[in-house]
Amino acid sequence: MVEKNKLTRFEEQILPHLNAAYNLARWLLRHNQDAEDVVQEAYLRAFKFFDSFHGGDGRSWLLTIVRNACFTHFSNGGCSRPSSRPVLYWTTI
Repeated sequence: MVEKNKLTRFEEQILPHLNAAYNLARWLLRHNQDAEDVVQEAYLRAFKFFDSFHGGDGRSWLLTIVRNACFTHFSNGGCSRPSSRPVLYWTTI
């Protein structure tokens, strides 16, 4: 019964922010498939640690998890596809 209550609360408070989570991951990673993978991982983390969520703004809580999942993805050598890395242009004066 407790697990069902957790699932219901998660669906009501966190699931509506799926589009925002994808948009953030897509913007940070610059690749659709990587963004989908990271959002899936972030939602799994969010559900696992949902008991530590004490109300408040579910969107900001979730987007923090998405951002951290993106950083983990980068640090683990993710984004190996050539089009997924942002191009940096340096100018000299």
